[in-house]
Amino acid sequence: PDEVACLKEAARIADIGFKAMMQSDLIGMTELEAAGIAEAAARKAGAEHIEIVLSLRLKMLKVVNGGRKRFDGEFIKRSREFFLKGDQSTVLAYDGETAVGCATICYVSLMPTFDHPDGRRAHIMNVYTKEEYRRQGIAGQMMNILLEDARVRGVTYADLDATDMGKPLYETLGFSPSDEYMSLICFRIK
Repeated sequence: PDEVACLKEAARIADIGFKAMMQSDLIGMTELEAAGIAEAAARKAGAEHIEIVLSLRLKMLKVVNGGRKRFDGEFIKRSREFFLKGDQSTVLAYDGETAVGCATICYVSLMPTFDHPDGRRAHIMNVYTKEEYRRQGIAGQMMNILLEDARVRGVTYADLDATDMGKPLYETLGFSPSDEYMSLICFRIK
């Protein structure tokens, strides 16, 4: 590849990360959290870590589903497409060169309500830390980065599906169980 073109692309990606960080409310944030915002935006713009994200997501799904589900090529293809093209942000946590955790926030626009006048909402999913790295604050740091991303985007409502293991963390971040909504699984995929 043309070296100048590669440098221009690297500069473009770095600029996206810098702009994302500067649009965040940096007051009270650690340097690591601020850098995480910049890195998350840059990684998404470059999409070079998609296979790592997919691998961690599949590990998380196996844990949550007790290893009962198998992932076919279509499932993986659709997941990859969403990470690359969907309205979402994903954070990866690293220990040196080893990816040890991930978390994703997906954005959706709904009809405005009085409590949510712009209709911007979010759903957090795929919060996962490898077992040997749990209870070290990694999931909390990833969640804080995602919640700041949501704040910058003007989200007024975020929800998530919580495992028993994750509930204490989410409660410390201000999440609470909700009796406000019901769900219906319309169609089951065979």
